[in-house]
Amino acid sequence: MRNMETYVALLRGINVGGKNVIRMDSLKEVFESMAFDSVTTYIQSGNVIFRAPASSKLELTEKIAKCLSSNYLVDLRLLLLTAADLRSIVADAPTNFNIETDRYRYDVWFLIPPLTPAALRSKLRLRDGVDTVFEGDKVLYVSRLVSQASKSYLIKISSMEEYQNITIRNWNTTTKILNLIDSKYDNT
Repeated sequence: MRNMETYVALLRGINVGGKNVIRMDSLKEVFESMAFDSVTTYIQSGNVIFRAPASSKLELTEKIAKCLSSNYLVDLRLLLLTAADLRSIVADAPTNFNIETDRYRYDVWFLIPPLTPAALRSKLRLRDGVDTVFEGDKVLYVSRLVSQASKSYLIKISSMEEYQNITIRNWNTTTKILNLIDSKYDNT
């Protein structure tokens, strides 16, 4: 039997504003139909943790995307990470990230290839004193001053072409997914 790997699929653009509504129990069934093991979903934003034989992430991503498209009749974008990828993303967060949760909102922008952190960062406009962006490996770590959030330039990301290659999770969701992996799956 091949080595098993723990993966997390971050689906983009489901259950947002009444669009692409997918129930998590249905999503779990679809992942189980692909013969993945130990499938778990977390909240309604399309986070699926599962185990599968270790293989090319690109091939596995294409298999999942094709199956989702077939089952839900909509093209869904996703980013597939290994448990080790997510562990590294959390460990590599900037030193002061998520420290002042009463003053700042902290998000992780997961980038779907071919989009890179440097390419996206070079196109972003930031408002001094409101927006902060740090480049990571496959992600941007983003914070916004809550009291000035309506003045943030980062909200304009949704009008940019690159937005189609971004799936956003807040820091609490990101770390909760990692905690679920660490508590329910092998630490691979």
